[in-house]
Amino acid sequence: MSEISIRTATADDTPVLAERDRHIAEDLLRKKINEGEYLVVYDGEVFIGWLRWNLFWDNTPFMNMLFLMPEYRGKGLGKQLALFWENQMKAGGYKAIMTSTQQTGFAQRFYIALGYKATGGFIPSGESYEIIFVKELDTTPRFRLPAEDDWYGLELEGIENMTDENFSIEALEI
Repeated sequence: MSEISIRTATADDTPVLAERDRHIAEDLLRKKINEGEYLVVYDGEVFIGWLRWNLFWDNTPFMNMLFLMPEYRGKGLGKQLALFWENQMKAGGYKAIMTSTQQTGFAQRFYIALGYKATGGFIPSGESYEIIFVKELDTTPRFRLPAEDDWYGLELEGIENMTDENFSIEALEI
């Protein structure tokens, strides 16, 4: 392996993606490239894989496909590609991401190892069971000390020592 690079696909990547990603029509492929919904991986000048995604329910990033050429599998590149995408989504302000995979196969162990949790599934017509995975990206505490004007005139005692772990409504004296 030379120098591995991961980046958002550009129009220059269209020919190789159109040749390799046979699960998408070329007009939609071009649209997704224009919208930044493809990542590509190169080993020097050699194209070795891609990640394609979209927004589920128009608000949650969903990884549709992560693919590496067979000779590049098992070397940690899939993990690098997935984490690269996750970091992009987190930087974009998304709190969670999703993907899915068939219940048979290696991919479900891959996603679980990356911190994804199985949340359900369905059976596409003529296919095997598809498992839906979700990963929370939001690492900010669920409880924050509000600005003074957030309390709308309420005076609270004991809030200065509260954290996510010890927060309870009963602990507040209103």
